[in-house]
Amino acid sequence: MLMVKRTVGQTYRGLGRLGWVWYGLLLVVLGCGAPATPDDGPVRLVQQVAAAWEAGDSTTILNSIEPSAWRREIGAEIRQYTGIIQSLALDDPTYTLLNNDGRLARVRLEARLRYSLRDGRTGTQPLNLIIETVQLDGTWYIRQLDLAQLSGQ
Repeated sequence: MLMVKRTVGQTYRGLGRLGWVWYGLLLVVLGCGAPATPDDGPVRLVQQVAAAWEAGDSTTILNSIEPSAWRREIGAEIRQYTGIIQSLALDDPTYTLLNNDGRLARVRLEARLRYSLRDGRTGTQPLNLIIETVQLDGTWYIRQLDLAQLSGQ
């Protein structure tokens, strides 16, 4: 074990050149981590929204939708969907970034949807959604989504 003792007027010379290289590498690996790729924002957004659907969290879902007239129009429908769902689970979800130009991106969500409605109906069905996202002022939002595939209809 390398021990460096420092007294007034001394420098940390005991590490040597190789020690400083390892120390620097350790700082980079532990301190910085891997920077986020520009493409991970849309996928993270879709993952967050999927988790919100499973939790029945209509507020998070609505806040994830692009601020527009569409969000105001769809709000009641999303609250209705989350109100009739007793439980919802996405089994083995896969999230695939189809394209991303830095402003618009499309993400495919594939999973097996298991649901239970408050009226007693239950079911499973394959889910294959393509979600269009848009970046506004550095934040990704959902622009387009086919909700009919989430309703169990």
